Amino acid sequence: MSLSIKILYGFVILLICIDVIRADDDDCELPDLDDVDWTKLEGSWYDFLNTGSPTDKMVPCFDIKDLKSTVNGFEFKYKDDAKMIDVTIKMNKQESGTYLFDNAQRQAVTDFFVTRENSSENRTEDLKEELETYFDLEAVYFTDYDNYLMSLRCSKKGEVLFWIVSRDPKPSVKTAVESFNKLIDLGEDWSSVRLALSTCAKPKPKKQVQPEFSK
Repeated sequence: MSLSIKILYGFVILLICIDVIRADDDDCELPDLDDVDWTKLEGSWYDFLNTGSPTDKMVPCFDIKDLKSTVNGFEFKYKDDAKMIDVTIKMNKQESGTYLFDNAQRQAVTDFFVTRENSSENRTEDLKEELETYFDLEAVYFTDYDNYLMSLRCSKKGEVLFWIVSRDPKPSVKTAVESFNKLIDLGEDWSSVRLALSTCAKPKPKKQVQPEFSK
């Protein structure tokens, strides 16, 4: 395991373990919008950080493939950690500047989540409730174009939700720090939350090699 990955993992674990004070559930407000140039974000991105929502626990690692700009926003292929699914997700920009799921894609994405839900050990009432409102949540996006891309939403309960993806499947400490700094810049609602490290970014234990002894 490289030193940078060890430092990153330790840093995130430290942040998760700190007893931060979470903002009141009904205080979540989307921050002021950035005008994102999706032509500069095309390609692949990798799940990195989230807030540990029920859907995050159900799909603990995902990849974004073939992201590209569209006339009304952007689209990408969503792949889970087991690479068993390949569903296209389209996000359309609204007059307000926020983004919503394309209605034409809702059924395909819903079918995926329902399949995962039915086979998931993390199936809960909170998960069911999140799935019922998932497609109606407006999203805003922030990025530095080189290292991270973050999607921010407020749940129907007013809870803070975000997903951060990186260009590198094993993001550096620099990427982590820049992501955290951006959340801090966006205000207390977005910085005073417990972070969950995606299983994509967690270092995998090395296999123990058993020594061979000559007879």
